[in-house]
Amino acid sequence: MNPDDVSAVMDTGVEIVYNFAGLADLNKAKDLPLESMQLNVIANINILEASKSAGVELVVYASSVYACGTKGSFYGISKFTSEKIMEEYNQKCGINYIVVRYGSLYGSGADESNGMCRLLKQALKGKISHEGTGQEVREYIHTRDAAKLSVDIIEDVEFHNNTFTLTGLEPITQEDLFKMINEILEDSIDIEYTSSIDKGHYLYTPYSFRPTVARKLASCSFFDLGQGIVECLEDVSSRRM
Repeated sequence: MNPDDVSAVMDTGVEIVYNFAGLADLNKAKDLPLESMQLNVIANINILEASKSAGVELVVYASSVYACGTKGSFYGISKFTSEKIMEEYNQKCGINYIVVRYGSLYGSGADESNGMCRLLKQALKGKISHEGTGQEVREYIHTRDAAKLSVDIIEDVEFHNNTFTLTGLEPITQEDLFKMINEILEDSIDIEYTSSIDKGHYLYTPYSFRPTVARKLASCSFFDLGQGIVECLEDVSSRRM
């Protein structure tokens, strides 16, 4: 948020910038419109301005699948806004960019702003309480797979000035996910569905009709969801979150 600090970093000879900073917790963002715009939009403009002055070759912006539709409240709005700003800086200032719309990420080391982490913490206490029907569909992607693809895309100029969606390759309903976790934990979990549905989250798809379409990135090898969940359970359990 401090333009002078950002410029000082860029002036050290930076060639490529990854902007993964900002407010990433949708549940917090929906109650913090001003902070969402400051951290996810204004801060991104500060980075782009500094990149322009320093002659940075490429800026990679971490967006979200919530930029694709009308869900996600102020979080989705802030991500979509920054996507359009990236395009405009490319047109007006010649800054090359890549927008990556990340989906349902999970992996070791996450805090409770991560949905899978919150879920597994509940599971280890013996009860999952879910706001919804359980028929919500997600495509979880392990952070290691996402990290590898996020590095691979900068190597080919074909990817420059484009938007990509980065999600998993195994669509799964929340109900089936809960059953998988329950089986891994030897049927020790009570699963409760509440009548309320969080309207800030999507049910089957994050997409609404909008003019900016994105290609989907995929890897030929990836972490299996079940194995990834076991790894995360060990991590959450060891940290006693």
